[in-house]
Formats: sequence, structure tokens, C-alpha cells
Amino acid sequence: MSVTRRAFLQLLAVQSMATMLGDPFPARAAGAGLAIGNGEMERGVSKAFWAQPITRPGEIILMDFGSPHHQSYRTAFLPHKIFQKPTDHARLVYLDKWGYLGGELDTRSRATREILAPPGSRFAGHAAFTPDGQQLLVSVFHDTPQVSEIAVYDTDTWQVARSFSSHGLSPHDLTLAGPGQVAIVNGGRFKDDWMDKAKAVPPEYAHANISVIEYGTGQLVDQLRSERGDIFFAHFLDLGDGLYFASGLSNKLTEKASGPIGFFDLKNKEQKHFPDDPTIKSFGGEALSLAATPNGQVLFVTFKQSGQVVVVDIPGRRVRGALKVDQPRGVAIEGNTLLVSRHGDGMQYYDISTTPPTLRSGNKLACEGSHFSQVTLD
Repeated sequence: MSVTRRAFLQLLAVQSMATMLGDPFPARAAGAGLAIGNGEMERGVSKAFWAQPITRPGEIILMDFGSPHHQSYRTAFLPHKIFQKPTDHARLVYLDKWGYLGGELDTRSRATREILAPPGSRFAGHAAFTPDGQQLLVSVFHDTPQVSEIAVYDTDTWQVARSFSSHGLSPHDLTLAGPGQVAIVNGGRFKDDWMDKAKAVPPEYAHANISVIEYGTGQLVDQLRSERGDIFFAHFLDLGDGLYFASGLSNKLTEKASGPIGFFDLKNKEQKHFPDDPTIKSFGGEALSLAATPNGQVLFVTFKQSGQVVVVDIPGRRVRGALKVDQPRGVAIEGNTLLVSRHGDGMQYYDISTTPPTLRSGNKLACEGSHFSQVTLD
């Protein structure tokens, strides 16, 4: 379903309210919440999908931990992830995955503004605001030539002020890494990539990497390249002190291949991957969304095609086990509660203060979104 510019601007965030079954966060302070996209389920990257992006209507769901309700705002497409402006909590930015469209929602007026990908390029679906909220750093890649960049948007005009190299191929998830710096995970290239990116880039970009870059100059500060050429990392978490945990999929383009997860230690230039770990060796498809406990001890990763949520011991750098969850997508953690969004089956809440985690409750809010974002609801 295509959406005209006029129709896009007229999608004025229609608000609805729905009651969640049970309140798993009775002790949460009002104002703390989560945002997640919803809509027709995202497709994997296929040759046909790549050639002609399909825009489908969707919504932004805001969940308030201090209330048994959620708010829904209609959008012109399924938001891959949502980003809150640090200096104005009512302004939310959302981006299409592998598409040309983005949008800004003002939750006070329910008005939207269109954000377009740079000419000849597409959004990877991920971004990060600078601390002053004046710029948004967005991972983008060009169709021809095969250039991978971070585009810097002015948040008043939503025009691209400048751009710089992501220092790798297939840029995806990114986060601020320190004063004036951004960290980004570059997926590398598929062995059988129909875009044949290897012809247009240095060979050192062929493998996945995590790069830290000065966003004022575009200068590479630090980088750790994957030792393995058979994996494609797309998402990661900054665990502090130069330690990152990444998740993704096999570059063999088959859902039978195990989804990779692993540690990248930029400070000590070490990495540890788990493709052959007995717990996850048979888990095919993509290792999609990930979240860590506030104390930095445990991390959870969804394997959506295999119906598993993998539990990782962060200090021990080992896989602890897995939870069987039907079609898991996004994960988020608040205190001792793990929240898992599931394709078509509502959300589930787990008590992670127990070993193993125990199912606490659920609700009927089925959601196709892949990633939760923590937000402040004023």
C-alpha cells in the first residue's frame, strides 16, 4: 500500500486506549514507559522486497508503566524503532526498515511530519539523537554506488546537514558512545549478496564490525572487526567500558542457519561468538532483539523463528539457557520483569528474579514491532 505525501501528513496520530490484562508494574513510577511500533509484519530482506519497498500502515504504541492502559498513534508504515527527543519528550521519531520514509510525531498535537531518506538511499531503521536534541544520527545506505553512511539530520528542518562513512558495510543499529562519539554495528556483506557490494568497497569491510566514530568529523576512533565471515550482525547493546553484545543472522540466507550472538570487547580487542554453543546451535533464523538487566549481569535475546529467548551470563560470557516463547520479537526489562512482544499472540511478562524466569502474566496486545524503546511520558 503506497501513501501519498498529502495522505502521510493527514495521518494525525489517532489516539485510542486499550486496557492491559493485569498490571505487572505496580511499583513503577508514573512517567516511565516503553514505545514500540506495530503494523503488518515486517518481511525479511528478499530480492523482490529490496527491489520494490512496500509501505504498509502501522502505529506507535506507548505503554505507561504507571497505568493499566496504552496509547496508540497511527502512522503511515510500521515503525522499526522509535526515538524520543531528549529535550522534548513529546516528539517521537520513527523510521521504516529498508525504506525511504521516516516521520516525527508530536504527541501533544497528534501532528506528524515527513522525514525522507537522502536521495538514492534507504533507512536501516535505527538512529540516535545528539544530547542537545538538535541533530539525529541515522544509519543509511545507498543503492548505487554501495555506500554506507551515517546521515546527520537537523531536527528543526528535517534536512540532511551532512553525512559521513559508517566505516563498514550494511550499517544498522547505532548508539551514542561518549562525548561527541557514536558507535555503530556494520553487518558486512552476504556471500551471495545480489547487490555485490564487495566490488565497491575495501575488502576489510566484508566482515561485520563495530565502529566508534566522532560524529563531528566522521573520523574513526576505534573498530573491532568480526573474526568470522559467515555472520551478519544487525543489533547490539553497549554494556559499558568498551564492551558490546551483538545479534544478527547467518549470511548464508537460510533460516536453518543459526542466528549469531557474541561479545565484542573494543577495549581489549577481544571477541567471543556462540554459533556452536549447544543451547543455540539448532536455533535458526535471526537473533533479533536484546535487552540487559539493570545490574549488567544477564542479557536476553529473541530468536523469533525458533521460538526461543536466549539467556546470556554477561560476566561469565556464556549462554545460560533459553526460554520457550511462541514467536518472540521485542524484549524489554523493567526491574525484575521481562516483557516479550509476540507476533499475533499478545505480550508476556516474566519474573526474572527467579531461576529460571517464571511466567507472571500476559495481555492481548499483539504487536509486530521488533524493538522496544524506553521513553519518558510527561
